[in-house]
Amino acid sequence: MNYAFVGQPFSDNIGNGKTLSAVELIMLEHLYKNKVIYSNIELPGVQHIELTPDNMFEVLEVHNAAVLFDEISAITHKNHRITEKCKNHGEHIGLCYYLTQFLRQVRKAEITSACTAQVLYDVQCQMREVMQRIIICEKYHVEGNTIIPCHSDICPPEHAHYIKQTNSRTGEVIFKNLEKYYPYYNTKKIIKGW
Repeated sequence: MNYAFVGQPFSDNIGNGKTLSAVELIMLEHLYKNKVIYSNIELPGVQHIELTPDNMFEVLEVHNAAVLFDEISAITHKNHRITEKCKNHGEHIGLCYYLTQFLRQVRKAEITSACTAQVLYDVQCQMREVMQRIIICEKYHVEGNTIIPCHSDICPPEHAHYIKQTNSRTGEVIFKNLEKYYPYYNTKKIIKGW
């Protein structure tokens, strides 16, 4: 199944738990379903294989894997024309085409993919269309008996954060405290494109 963790359009959605939510999903898939983890970001303390353009084709052959594409728009821009002859990825001709085909085939190989993007429309159209779960993430904290939105640029570090995850297709809302997953990725790391 393909998951996209995105922010609300036209909001200060930076730092709202998109990558944190994706890391939780991937780690749970590994823990409960014994899936091999591939990730384009470092996951300290978690056994995983780095996902790069050099091994993307290897991932296409794997069964029972959990694959994390953080900032997928850094890999394939939303206006990118996807073709087998694409030369936008250096020596990896057609990489974006094969990535799209990969996302279309995950069910057959028992693969779970988790992609993150600032907003859904940053994701290339052909990839967006095959996302079975589009989860909109927003960061909240508790004050007294009230849960209120955090604003990324002014949120005090002492807040106990909850990530509001809204399934864009069903409207289902879940609040999760995911702070235990903070040590498993570097939130300040810049994601480089392929």
